[in-house]
Amino acid sequence: MDLDFLLDKIENYEPGLIDIIFSFVFPKCHKDQEGKYEYVLAKPLKGTNKLQKEAFKDNKNLKMVILDKNIEVIGEQAFSGCSSLSIIIFNDNLRVIEPKAFLECYSLKSLRIPDSVVTIRWSAFSECSSLNTLFLGNSVTNIEGASFSLCSSLKVLIMGQSVKDIGYAAFYKCYNLKKVKLPQSVRNIMIFAFAKCISLTEINFPENVISIKQKAFDDCLSLKEITIYDKTSYFVNTFGFNTNIITIYT
Repeated sequence: MDLDFLLDKIENYEPGLIDIIFSFVFPKCHKDQEGKYEYVLAKPLKGTNKLQKEAFKDNKNLKMVILDKNIEVIGEQAFSGCSSLSIIIFNDNLRVIEPKAFLECYSLKSLRIPDSVVTIRWSAFSECSSLNTLFLGNSVTNIEGASFSLCSSLKVLIMGQSVKDIGYAAFYKCYNLKKVKLPQSVRNIMIFAFAKCISLTEINFPENVISIKQKAFDDCLSLKEITIYDKTSYFVNTFGFNTNIITIYT
């Protein structure tokens, strides 16, 4: 049976079906002619709940990953540089995605982060240049610095209802992002968080936002109107040179 056909069919399966998918599609992991893995069930280090650091780093042939149900932490740079990786099936127990875990995974197009994930560390998905759709689960509280920076194709961003802090340059240079709806939980938006999102035309600021830092929206030249509450702290250069577009709620 053709593996690419099967990948197309299971791309949108839910994590609860992982075991069924794996037993049907992959009775054993598949290798290419060079002996490098293309499709894998990623397992944690023995005696731990963590996928080890740099586990599959720079495997240019890897196309699909299914996370073992016991993995709670994806280690630093675990899949960094896996430029052919297009499908990740997360489990329901994952809690932390460590720094640069999926850096430069150029073939990723869609991500649905499960509700179990609490923290996405810095540069976790940076430079995933084909990523166009991102759903963040309802337990994510902290999007660390540059987590999704340079995801230049990103168009759809849906945040869960627990996000409190959007880190330094978290969505920097997401050139195709047009609309952002922030959940009521957001408190802080850090420096350069959405800077150079040149297509961004619309964003809301919930009443609970405490602080929007310097240049958080620098060079967002398509923004025409912004409404924020008077208790929200922001800086003269928060919106670059677009200070005339700000409306204050009293």
